Amino acid sequence: MRYQIGPDEPVDVAVVSAVSAAEECAPEALPQLTEAVNPDALNEIFAPKDEGPTRRSGTVSFDYSNSRVTIERNEYLTVEPLDVIPTP
Repeated sequence: MRYQIGPDEPVDVAVVSAVSAAEECAPEALPQLTEAVNPDALNEIFAPKDEGPTRRSGTVSFDYSNSRVTIERNEYLTVEPLDVIPTP
């Protein structure tokens, strides 16, 4: 599932929204995001810079609930079920 992050939507909120949609459950039914990643740090990685050029690249992936979440440039995130991701 591909999810477009809203222009004023915090990344941590987008993650919970996208995973709850992909797993077809209420956001409250998901584990706390802090069990997978530090939400403040995640938001900071993709936050606008105070000075200089804007951030145009960057990708972060992590497992949350029963999904692998990949965030790309604070624009999109993808959610893949862990049971279909090949293991090395």
